[in-house]
Amino acid sequence: LSVGTEFNVELPPRVLLSHGTNKYVIVKAWRSDRETMVGLDSNVDDPNVLWFVRSASPSECGGPYHANVAEGILRELAALGFITKVTGGGRVDYCVSKEISHAHVFGFSYGFGKGNHELVASIIEDF
Repeated sequence: LSVGTEFNVELPPRVLLSHGTNKYVIVKAWRSDRETMVGLDSNVDDPNVLWFVRSASPSECGGPYHANVAEGILRELAALGFITKVTGGGRVDYCVSKEISHAHVFGFSYGFGKGNHELVASIIEDF
């Protein structure tokens, strides 16, 4: 867990990716005591907003839908007092080995719409 000094809580990992090609979601989170606009991709650089990326196979998250992938992180963040919004989803092809680390972000979610792939790739690189 990483510590969010501005939020005074221990945060779940900002990025958790499963190996292989799996569905992903991007989640925007902010504290209810902060005045923050709730636009889909607004406030990308706002220090009051945190972004989380999750990918998982159906067997890992309990089902075949993007909502199944989002369920765990949404529950964790709600328990910490965050308001959350899944801003989109898609697929990520993730591979890590001694020789190479690779994450290809593509596709869309029928339930949440297409994720901001550029933002997702940036978050993956940063964390």
